[in-house]
Amino acid sequence: MKFSPKVQEALDQGKLWRAKEILSNQLAQSSYDVCLYEQYGAVFLMMGDDMEAGRYLFLSGVSKPDYKEAVDIFLNRCGKHDWSHLVQSFPGRARKTPISELPERVQATLYDLGLTSDHEEGQTAEEIQTAEHSVADTLFRTGLGLLLVLVVLIFLVGLVHSIEYLSTLLGF
Repeated sequence: MKFSPKVQEALDQGKLWRAKEILSNQLAQSSYDVCLYEQYGAVFLMMGDDMEAGRYLFLSGVSKPDYKEAVDIFLNRCGKHDWSHLVQSFPGRARKTPISELPERVQATLYDLGLTSDHEEGQTAEEIQTAEHSVADTLFRTGLGLLLVLVVLIFLVGLVHSIEYLSTLLGF
């Protein structure tokens, strides 16, 4: 893998923290760049931070034997529930990238974890999550509303029966 001259210089000097800092700044200023994600992940791997290494190596879409353990650690921790939980662990730039622009490996994992293919072309995972939460919130609120109506009806029926019972007891 080829690093930029500044990053390579930091690595040659054994300044992993500096290489990480340079790459972090580059990531913040660029669009979704699989090469930068791989480089960033590789630096985390050199630092011994397998969880963070796995996150960025996974997002790079690159599959190498040296990366497998770190990626597995990341996916086991963040991807064991569903696609939505996995996406929440992505950095902001990745969450805001259209699904169709993510590496095939990342897309395949999201679909394996339950992301449906009925979303619109160009839609980001974050937009899909928001839409799904809106539907779930609407259904939840509708259910609560119906439950409240049912409780009020039961109360009114009970009240009517109580009044009828009292009126028969009192002779009205």
